[in-house]
Amino acid sequence: MATMRELIDHPELATQDDINILKELIDNVHKFGESIKGYNVQIPSNNSIQRTAEVFYQEYLVMAAILEAFVNKDEIDFKEMNQSIFNYLPCELLNNPITFFQNLILKMMRIGYIQAIPTEDIYLPRFKLTEDGISALKNQTFHALASTSFFSKQTFEFNKKIRVSNYIMILITVLMLLITSYSVFLLF
Repeated sequence: MATMRELIDHPELATQDDINILKELIDNVHKFGESIKGYNVQIPSNNSIQRTAEVFYQEYLVMAAILEAFVNKDEIDFKEMNQSIFNYLPCELLNNPITFFQNLILKMMRIGYIQAIPTEDIYLPRFKLTEDGISALKNQTFHALASTSFFSKQTFEFNKKIRVSNYIMILITVLMLLITSYSVFLLF
């Protein structure tokens, strides 16, 4: 049996056994590739912890705003919901594309917090809270999640600053130790 290097350099010397072994190897590699297909996840983004915390904060704050839209009425239309959401949120969040807000409304419908009510005007649907939505509003669930995400993000940023200042303090301490040692050396 020839080695792989020999087969690459001189393929004409390959025996039928070598060809069969090579085919078996290729089949096994292919089978292995098929077996890990579910784990072969391509990660096209370079999300950081800070960015992830910011996205969670934004999503939870918008979800809280969606629930808050129902405080004064049991049913609202799409325009009332958007008006309530955009008046509730800080200006920085309004820089997100409109699809960001629409996707969160759809997400809240899919997970069962709000329900669409069929109307004749497909461009101006009506919504109402489900029992889970009422419970989440009463318990301030998304408000608490937004607050926690916000403070997690702030804590992460603060810890980065503290880490930098710690490195600077260590550097200053080492420099002071060197200067002190040099001074003591000059005295003797």
